[in-house]
Order: sequence, then C-alpha cells, then structure tokens
Amino acid sequence: MTDRNINLKALIHKAWENVKQGASSEDCSDKSKGQIHKELAKLWIDCLGKGFQEHYRSKDQRVFWRNNNDNNDFELNELLFDISVCQIGWVKSIRQEKLLPYIAKSLWQIESEFDNKNSREITKDFSKLVMGRSKNQLFISTYQGDLQKKALTMCSSIARFCNGNLYLCFVEHPGKWAKNPNNPALFKWEENDWSRC
Repeated sequence: MTDRNINLKALIHKAWENVKQGASSEDCSDKSKGQIHKELAKLWIDCLGKGFQEHYRSKDQRVFWRNNNDNNDFELNELLFDISVCQIGWVKSIRQEKLLPYIAKSLWQIESEFDNKNSREITKDFSKLVMGRSKNQLFISTYQGDLQKKALTMCSSIARFCNGNLYLCFVEHPGKWAKNPNNPALFKWEENDWSRC
C-alpha cells in the first residue's frame, strides 16, 4: 500500500491485463517490429495512466501523460515524466483575475524504458526520478533475463539519490506481450535494497 491507500501492485496488474488484451487484438500486418513495440509501449502508458486517473480523480488532482486529453485547464497532456500525478492549486491571473491552476505537490512520478539491450537508456530515464521531487516514484523496465540481478544492482546505485517512496517494476519486453508473457514484478526500495512487493 502507498499514498492514499492506493494498491500499486493491483493497479499495475490491472493495467497489465488491459495491455495484454490490447496487444493480442492489435492489427500488426503492415507495421515493422519497431513500430509495433513503440505502439505497445504507448498502450502500456495509457493503461497505467488510466489506472492512476481512476484513483486520483478529485477536483484538485490531475494525472498527466501524453495521450490524456482531460487536462484542459493546463492546456497540456504530458508533464515532465511519462506519467505525473499532481495535487493542484489555483491562483488569480495578474490582469483579468482568472483562476489559473498550478502544481502544488507531486504525488507520483513515473518513467518507463523498454530498451532491453542498452543500459544507458535505463540509467538515463531512471535518473529523471532523481531530478524530481515527489512523494512516490515508479520506474518501469523490461526483464533482463540472466542479467536481472545486475539490472537491480545498477538501479540501486541511482535509487540512493531518489527521495520519497521508490518502486521498480519489471515487465516483459513488448515483443513478448502477445505470447503469454510473465506478470510484472514489483520492488520497493527500502533500507538501501530492493524488496519484492
């Protein structure tokens, strides 16, 4: 359990089930593998973003991600991270005294990287969480097979510099989503080590 009784593991697994359904129904006949993987990664962010939006739905909360068009008062979809969950406040504009929203607090910052061949991409995206200041942070990467322990060790070096509640989730590479993939594995950073949730 985490912020406001959110069950992160259940949210991730629900999004995962939605992604698998979408992956199996996708028409891929005229697309390259790269295009398919990119579209599936976007589908994952959409499913996960919608999961967070179901939980954070009060008038003073917003969930940002690229394909979310519900944040009309901000006139933008994505905000710094793949998914950002924010508490907002309101301030009057200088001239017309219109109410304008602003970010009062970051509740969740979520980044994902599905490149399973290049450690640099993982460290680059994980490092974004160090730059953020949020109550909760989640990084999603692909399973690394025989190198899984090394991936956890590599991420540990960066995790030491994050603040708040930090989670790491491994999922299968999008290339395996249509073929009975393994379920996500969720870890929490506690006492300078990853513990399985």
